[in-house]
Amino acid sequence: MLLRKMFAETSNAVIPRFLSEISNHLADVTHTVFKLLISHMQKQKEANEDLLLKWKEGRLSECEDTRIKDILFDRLSPLLVLRVLPLRAFNDLNSKDLYGEFSTITARDGDTVVTADDEKCITGLLINRMCHLFEFEDVRKLAAELTGRLHPQVMLPLIGSHLEHAIHNRDILKLKSCLFAVCNSLMIRGKESALHSVMIKVRHLITTVLLWPSMDSDEVAKAQHGCIDCLALMICAELQISDSSSQLSKVNMVQKKSKLIEEVMDQSEHPSLQDTVISSVVRNMTSQQQTFPFVMSKELVFHSNIPEDYKKTFVPISFRLCMANVLISVCQKISLRQKSLLSNVPPSSFVDFVLSTLINFVQGSDESQMRAACLQVIFAAVYHLKSSILPYSNDLLNLSIGALRSKEQAEERIAGAKLLASLMGSEEAIVSSIAPNLMEARIVLTNISIMDTSPELRNLCEKLLQCMLTPIDTNEMLKV
Repeated sequence: MLLRKMFAETSNAVIPRFLSEISNHLADVTHTVFKLLISHMQKQKEANEDLLLKWKEGRLSECEDTRIKDILFDRLSPLLVLRVLPLRAFNDLNSKDLYGEFSTITARDGDTVVTADDEKCITGLLINRMCHLFEFEDVRKLAAELTGRLHPQVMLPLIGSHLEHAIHNRDILKLKSCLFAVCNSLMIRGKESALHSVMIKVRHLITTVLLWPSMDSDEVAKAQHGCIDCLALMICAELQISDSSSQLSKVNMVQKKSKLIEEVMDQSEHPSLQDTVISSVVRNMTSQQQTFPFVMSKELVFHSNIPEDYKKTFVPISFRLCMANVLISVCQKISLRQKSLLSNVPPSSFVDFVLSTLINFVQGSDESQMRAACLQVIFAAVYHLKSSILPYSNDLLNLSIGALRSKEQAEERIAGAKLLASLMGSEEAIVSSIAPNLMEARIVLTNISIMDTSPELRNLCEKLLQCMLTPIDTNEMLKV
C-alpha cells in the first residue's frame, strides 16, 4: 500500500524518508517489494528525444514542463525505494525477481548485453536505464549507483560486457555510467569486487580509454577522470586486501641496489593479483617504453586511435600523467576515510610501496615533465598522508631542493617548492626531522626569489623564506 501511494504521489518527499526508517523490514519482504517495483517500472512512460532536448535547452511550454517533471519523478520513485534497502537485500543470487536468468552468468560470458526482453528482473531494468541513450541524467546516475550494489558475480560480467561495447562504439554516456557502477561496487563491496576475475578485463578496458586523445573540457576527458577514479579505488581495495594478509597482494617487496624487486608469492591462490594495479600504475608512470600490459586485444588498441609505434614501444606522456593522477587520487581517498572501503586502508602500505620507486625515478630520470609529475604525487602523499611519510622526510627534502635547482622547466621547480612547503607545514615530527637541513633550502630559495624567470615561483619562494623567519600557515600558502 505504501509503495503504491509513493508511485501515485511521486513528488512527495515524506514517503521516501519514511521508507528509509523501515528499510530493514522491507529487506525481509524483498520478494513482494521487487515484484511491485518490476510491475511499475515495466509500465513507466519514457521521455522522447525531442522532449528531453527541449527540456535541456529550456524551451518547454508550461504544460510540457509539468509533463516531463511528472515523468522524471515517476522514473525516479522506484529507484529511490531500491536505494533505501540495505545491502543484504541485493545478496540473494537465487532471487529471480532481482537477478532473473543473470544469476547463472559467469566471467566467461563475455558478450552478455541486457536488452528490452530482459526487463523482467531488477537487474535488467537498472542496466537498461543506466545505458539508455534517451534517459534523464538523474535516473541514469541513480540506476548506475544501484547497479553497483548488485552482487559482483552478476554485475561485473554484465558491466564488463557493456563497457567493452561502449568503448568499441565510443558511447561516452554508457561508458561513464559503467565506470560509475564499477566505482560504486568497489566502494561498497570492497575486496569482493576487487578480487573478481572480470576486474582484469575492466583494467584493460580502462587503459584503452586513457590512451584516447582528449581535450581538457571534452566528454572524453570527463570519461578519463572516471577511469582515474576507478583505478584509484581498485588500488584502495588492493591495499585493504594487502593489509589483512600483511603483504601487498602477496607481493613481498625488497629494496636492493636502489631498485624495487618484487617477489611474487602464492600466485596460484589469487591469479588476478599476479600483476597488481598499483605496481602496473607505477610502472606505466615511470617507464618510457613498454607494450601496455593492461591492453588485452589488438581490436581495443585499434579503437584507441593510438599510432602503431606508440602501441609497440612508446608510452604517451598524457597516459603517464594519467597514472600520476591515479596515485594522487589514491592519496586523497585514503585521507578522506569516509567510506567503509577506505576506513581500513593503511597509509603506510601505499607510502612504502610508492615513495621509494618515485624517489629513485626523480633522481635518475632526464624527463623534466615526468619528474615534476612525480613530485606532485609525492606532494599529495605528504599533504594527505601526514606522519606516514616520516621515514622518508629527509629524502624528500633533498628531492625538493634538487628540483628547485633544476635548470629545465619552471613546472619542476614549482613542484619542488610546493613539496618543500608541504614538508615545512607538516606535523611536528616531520618538521623536527628536516629542521637541521633547512639552511641549504634557505640559500636556494633566496637565489630563486631574486633571479628566477617565473613570477609564480619567485612569489612562492618569498613566502617560504618568510615562513622560515616567521612561522605562518604553509597549508594556506599552498592554496594561493
